[in-house]
Amino acid sequence: MSEVLEIRWHGRGGQGAKTAALLFGEAALETGKYIQAFPEYGPERMGAPVAAYDRLSDDPIQVHSGIKHPRIVVVLDPSLIRVARALQGLRDDGILLVNTQDNPKELKQTLGLQDSKVTVYTVDASTIAVQTIGKPIPNTPMLGALVKVSGALELETVLESIRAKLTVKFRNKEQLVAVNLEAMRRAYNEVRSSADPDVQECVPRAYCTENADECTGMAEVLPRVWQDLPCGPVLRDTRKVRENKTGAWRSRRPHFHPEYCINCYTCWISCPDSAIRLEDGHVTGFDLDYCKGCGICAEVCPKKGKAITMGKEEK
Repeated sequence: MSEVLEIRWHGRGGQGAKTAALLFGEAALETGKYIQAFPEYGPERMGAPVAAYDRLSDDPIQVHSGIKHPRIVVVLDPSLIRVARALQGLRDDGILLVNTQDNPKELKQTLGLQDSKVTVYTVDASTIAVQTIGKPIPNTPMLGALVKVSGALELETVLESIRAKLTVKFRNKEQLVAVNLEAMRRAYNEVRSSADPDVQECVPRAYCTENADECTGMAEVLPRVWQDLPCGPVLRDTRKVRENKTGAWRSRRPHFHPEYCINCYTCWISCPDSAIRLEDGHVTGFDLDYCKGCGICAEVCPKKGKAITMGKEEK
């Protein structure tokens, strides 16, 4: 009897973990494999932790339950590694695939896995999604990365399967289908492994050298957009994170325009400092003690409303 490949997904409501698990399972089904693909969550709300599961086998699958000892763990939001105990039950020779800009070797050490046989893979799926699809929804890029790290399916087979399903779901929106497939291809090619001796350290993708912001007294060139910022310090001891009021780092400030806000919560999900204020289910502004002016909220705010804009810091 063949071994059953078990995969566990961790994401937040709105990131598409459930959809990705179903698409992966259905693509495997079309190749003749036996599959299971199902979600697990409590009360449904945007931003809440959710889990989803895939089982793939060449023979009928007899077990019907959640997956406690997965061969592969896929994490769409790196904060869930600890919050949702994503590593719990991961096999000693398993695979951890994380949506993050972090270097996989450094992440493996940070998680205390340096002496294990676990292989850590990282891919910046959120940035790929923004640059291709226009929204920070990382599920389709993570699908492409999973195809690469699992080796269970051929990329072209999965792409054709997903193309057919998205064409039905997004009828008469060929461009939307095309950019989702492009996101998958990019992630497939850009995923990095802790086992690769040639994997590069995490470096900024680019610096703006033309029309750069003037910076009196400094000889360096500042990047124009937050995606081009170099990797900065990471606060590893989460018990002390709230003691570090990162608002002191700010040189630009977000401005909230409530009349345009549609309460999609995209800014709240994407904010790296939990600086978006919610009251009675509505976005009300920012906690400026912790908002460091990175501009991510303004970048992800839907174009129809543009409820958040960036401006100079007010002294």
